[in-house]
Order: sequence, then C-alpha cells, then structure tokens
Amino acid sequence: MDELVRKVDKLQSLYHAVLDAAIEEKDVQKAYRCLKEYQQVRQDIRLRLFTNSVQQVDVPDKKMLAHLQSISSGDDLPTGFLKGLFQDTLNIDQVKELSRELFFSWFDPYGYIEELYEVGSLVVGAGRLPDYLEDLVGEMRHCFVFKQFHATCALCRTVLEISVRDIFELQGLDDPHSDNYIYVEQRISKSNRRWFMDDPDPSLSQMIGMLCLLRPYRHMKKELRDIVSRGNDMVHGNRSVTREEAEYMLRTTLRLIHDMYEVG
Repeated sequence: MDELVRKVDKLQSLYHAVLDAAIEEKDVQKAYRCLKEYQQVRQDIRLRLFTNSVQQVDVPDKKMLAHLQSISSGDDLPTGFLKGLFQDTLNIDQVKELSRELFFSWFDPYGYIEELYEVGSLVVGAGRLPDYLEDLVGEMRHCFVFKQFHATCALCRTVLEISVRDIFELQGLDDPHSDNYIYVEQRISKSNRRWFMDDPDPSLSQMIGMLCLLRPYRHMKKELRDIVSRGNDMVHGNRSVTREEAEYMLRTTLRLIHDMYEVG
C-alpha cells in the first residue's frame, strides 16, 4: 500500500508541475511531458485498484482514502484548461492483455454459448407479458452464465414478483367485483386473513396467498413461497450462493412462471 500512497503523492506534485510549466514558465513541451507522466501515474493507480471489486487499503489518512476512491471511480478529472487535454483511455495492447488476464482466464465464448444453451429460456403462450419481463429474464440468464450467482437469485425473485402481480391482476384478484375475488373473499371470510382483501397494494406474500386459493394455482404455493424465501435470504445478504443454488432458483423460477401463465 505504500506504493499506492507514493503514487498519489506523485500525482499531486505532477499536477502542480503541469500548471507551473504551462502558466508560470510558459513551457508547453515541459507541460506536455508532465501531463503525460501524470496520466500514466494515474492510470497505474486505477489499474492497481480496478482488478478487485473491493480493495482494502491499510491507510489511516482519510483524505488519502477519499482521493483513492475518487481516482478509482474516475471522478478526479482535472478542471479548467487541463480537462480538455486530459485523456483517460486504455490502448489496444492494454485491453488485450487485461482481457487475457481477467476474462479469458476464467471464461470464453464457447463456454458462454454452452451455458446459455444448457439453461434454456422461458416459453409462454401469453399474448401479452408485463413490461420489462423479457429484459429481466434475459439479464437473469446472463447473470447465471457469467457466474453472478447472487444477482441471478435477486433477479429470480424480481421476475417472479412481476409475474405473480400480473397473474394476480389477470385473474381479477385486484377487482372486488370479479368472480375470483368473490371466491377468495368467501374462502377467507371466516379466518384472520381477511385483511388480505383490504390491502390496496398487497405484498408478494399476500398475492401468492390469494392466488393459490384458486384451484389451478394451489399446487404451486409451496414452490412459490420457497423461491421467495430463498430470494429474500440472498438479497438481504444472509448467506452466500453456490452455483447449484442459483441454478435451482433459475430453473424453478422459469418453470413456475411458465406454469402460472399456462394453467388450464
């Protein structure tokens, strides 16, 4: 970490050197050399930081840590006339080298196709689906293929909630005058769950409870609640997620959504 601190200090001195050369000394060539060195040192810092999603740095100086955060996120770009001269890009050779180290060392195009083929997709006969459902299912599949298992599980819960809410409305459970609403109301009228019917914005758990009182959905209740429970645990960071769990969540979610839309 001492090296990072030295580089940040060097960055500060180079910044002032650029200003001095350009404004005080009016030496354009010197200013350009200092600027190029500034860019290189700053890029060295960003390359050192970006390979890890979380970088723990043992530096007690809060201002130094804040500066490192600013550099890492690219928010430290110079202002004034330097902003127009500043460049913050990787050259093609750097991109190729980093691709070999950070991407192709753990993934490849063939693996992507094979995994996506293995996962499959959602097949439904419904003529209309909720907004963004297709995009989110696509994102969910890609997260799994790219080994983003926590994100996969979070999206499983999201797409399930979107689908349940859509089915809930299609079945008229948001309409007090529909046959299904009246049927559900009669089923729970003598229980302490009457408040389900009075909530203008029912939760996912409430919607599943009401939907699964309808005969075609009754057998789905246990699995629907299981996916929601697993998703809640993972979204709230209560445990880590293995590939096997993410695959189970993904496959079960796709099947449940299909079954909900295709009940006969």
